[in-house]
Amino acid sequence: METVPIRKLLIQAIDDAFEGPNWFGPALLPSLSSLTVEQATFVSPYEGYYAWKVMLHCAYWTHVVLSDLYPGAGSFVRTPADWPDLPDEPTDAAFREDLGLLVEIHRLFRQAVLGLSEEQLSRVHPVKETPVFRLVGSIPAHDTYHTAHIRNLGIAGLAEG
Repeated sequence: METVPIRKLLIQAIDDAFEGPNWFGPALLPSLSSLTVEQATFVSPYEGYYAWKVMLHCAYWTHVVLSDLYPGAGSFVRTPADWPDLPDEPTDAAFREDLGLLVEIHRLFRQAVLGLSEEQLSRVHPVKETPVFRLVGSIPAHDTYHTAHIRNLGIAGLAEG
């Protein structure tokens, strides 16, 4: 049986969790893209979360790992960084802009992973003290977790897919 390179496995996991389609359920981007601003700001009576804020949380942690791979990636543009605040008056345009932020950070992250060699992926990160492939692999796991989280908030009319 042929051995599959780590990078190829990671890119497949990144793509499956973010865009799908996949065998294990809906992916993050299609789940978010289907939302209206009203749905994105619906506050779950169970946890107090809402999809827009979870989306920004996903963008932040993808940016964190991107910054671990490439320290020159810059700062995250929203504040506070983890669980950023929404605009005072949430609009569909502002939601779509933040969705675009998530997509752009994902694109940069995916591009960064494609640029890493198998050797670089196998190295231990000097600060995190874990192999780089584990840092990279945490992002599709995190995206999948929060996709289920978003889909279980009780948002009326959330499209399947």
